[in-house]
Amino acid sequence: MIYIFDEIDKMSDDKLAEWKKYLSSQRAEKTYRYIKTIDQKTSMLVYLLLRYALYKEYGYKEAPEFAYDVGKKPYIENSDINFNLSHSHCGVICGVSNGKIGVDIQDRVKEFSGIAESVLTEAEQQFVGGSSARFTDIWTLKEAYGKYTCEGITYDMKNTAFNNIEYGWNKYMGLDFYNENRDSYSFSVCCEVPDTIVDVSLRDIAEFLNNIK
Repeated sequence: MIYIFDEIDKMSDDKLAEWKKYLSSQRAEKTYRYIKTIDQKTSMLVYLLLRYALYKEYGYKEAPEFAYDVGKKPYIENSDINFNLSHSHCGVICGVSNGKIGVDIQDRVKEFSGIAESVLTEAEQQFVGGSSARFTDIWTLKEAYGKYTCEGITYDMKNTAFNNIEYGWNKYMGLDFYNENRDSYSFSVCCEVPDTIVDVSLRDIAEFLNNIK
């Protein structure tokens, strides 16, 4: 399942302080290392979204600590659970799957002329034109793929094209890709089996946290 949360503006500063107790010590350290409050909120929320997903999928109540593979992709030691996380100022995403998975969410990129030629194929550049929405779509697809392979952004982005992927689920390179563009952000998924996209509200998270006290 792929879980999306985009009610960032409903997350109060009081909740940021109150919900710190639901973070692992590792995640709390990472969260409060951020200087900006918005970054602290999204770091907290993507972790709580993972906890919500793990509980829904597996009945898992613990606050997981992460280990990291060579591509800095997090995983839970001594567990067969596959997951991936991404956060932006507009929303956070968590994918949980029986197979490998990569997810990415990105606020609308307004200025991309300086990097387009270095990361987009010629076909992608023609497809994107001057559209910030299309560039953001393509960028999240590239990121999700890199996170799926555990290569991050070190793979040959410049020669890996995603401009033929339409919104919704697509089969490409033997994998399943999902892409969606919303008002202020785009998100993408790369995995081995298509799954359901679930929108989660702040109320859903609050009820979950109250139930696991």
